[in-house]
Amino acid sequence: MTTFLSKIWIYVISLSYQYIMSCYRLRSLGLIEHTLQRQWQFQFLNPYLQLFISIVLTAAAQIFLKIGVDIQPSASSFGFLVSLWIWAGICAILVSLFSWLYVLKFVP
Repeated sequence: MTTFLSKIWIYVISLSYQYIMSCYRLRSLGLIEHTLQRQWQFQFLNPYLQLFISIVLTAAAQIFLKIGVDIQPSASSFGFLVSLWIWAGICAILVSLFSWLYVLKFVP
């Protein structure tokens, strides 16, 4: 299961990197309009999309934290902090929190 999740994580990061690099290439060629970038930005800031992102990240964070605690048998009380799964879960919770706070401003 760990290798499956790590493969998904690597795939998502590689797709994000490819998208960012293609945007930079198109921008350097002058093919991306400023309005297209603004349109994408406004779509990403849609409160319902942010709500969905918050829910998915919270679920993913719980899974990451569970995997991190199960993998890392700690001898000391703070030994679990060296696990990358734990840090991935913490980061997912923080991003989910900020996404949720953004949603609370707009959704009744």
